Amino acid sequence: MEKHYNEMRMIDESLFERLLIPENMSLRDVLARLDETGLQILLITSEDRRLIGVLTDGDIRRALLKGMSLDILVSQVMNRHFTALTSGEISHAEALLLSEKFSHVPIVDTDGRVINLLMESFLHKVGETSLLGIPVVIMAGGKGTRLSPLSSILPKPLMPVGNQTMIEKIMDTFVNHGFRDFKVIVNFKREMIKSYFAETGRKYAIEFIDEQEFLGTAGGLRLLRQVVDGTFALTNCDIAAELSYKGLLDWHREHEAHLTIVGVRKRMDIPYGVIKIDENYCVDCIDEKPFFNYLIVSGVYIVEPVVIDIIPEDGPLDMDVLIRLLIEKKMKVTCYPIENGWFDIGQFDEYRKLLKHFGVMNV
Repeated sequence: MEKHYNEMRMIDESLFERLLIPENMSLRDVLARLDETGLQILLITSEDRRLIGVLTDGDIRRALLKGMSLDILVSQVMNRHFTALTSGEISHAEALLLSEKFSHVPIVDTDGRVINLLMESFLHKVGETSLLGIPVVIMAGGKGTRLSPLSSILPKPLMPVGNQTMIEKIMDTFVNHGFRDFKVIVNFKREMIKSYFAETGRKYAIEFIDEQEFLGTAGGLRLLRQVVDGTFALTNCDIAAELSYKGLLDWHREHEAHLTIVGVRKRMDIPYGVIKIDENYCVDCIDEKPFFNYLIVSGVYIVEPVVIDIIPEDGPLDMDVLIRLLIEKKMKVTCYPIENGWFDIGQFDEYRKLLKHFGVMNV
């Protein structure tokens, strides 16, 4: 691979400064900073800019999966055993990044003060596209009854979001992360969907797969047996998710999973005082307006082709049933948690939020 350090792009100075955080920052504030910078990593420094730790989105997700609060400090979850290079050792950066053990290498001076950060993606020449090389399967066959009566006129995938349709918005999100190959499972009003794309120029490959009967949220995957032969991304057509798909794919591979579910952390508030009683119906305490945190299924997944073989030959099948089957068969199902950037546009309230998010309406 003929690539050298002088072809690598250094992080812009203003962005680099946003990567530096103190160890007393809360995890809640860290998540906002990660969303802002979009680089999946932050550098923890002392007051004199000495590098004392690194924190990746993977570190945060592992903390969340352990049930840690968003109010804990960076110092409790950061990685203090990091690898950094001095400016005189930069020639070793390429080997480290290509080893697949490192996706980032901080650069420090001889006193340990951080200077910049090199990342795996910087190995690519300017203008070169890094394709992830796996297809995206979109489940677009449903009737969209939750959006009725709109969906009785337009199929859910063609619902407008600004000057695009919902399915185009989903595809563009994937395209921006390096995906170019789409397999779309269609059923309800499928000819209308196909006709729309026949008249629309596009910058990706799209293959339509006809579902002849309604097979549920997962049954249609059996139609992929002769279509995909490797890892693929899977998404519903009534959600929009903004996340690091490279981070998701890395997580899936790191955990050697058969199926990875993108889970969205949701807070549910109880607007009342909750009574706790003992076995004799005596009141132990009153919990005033408690809240609970849950990880909910987002509708975005990374899937290994062996999962398709688990699907029964006939009849409909929903994704929750498929996941239970995988767990029963001792196959590995993991969760990749995210905090923000997820919209369920199968509901009118969430559809309006999505339009507001993309600046289409002010409501």
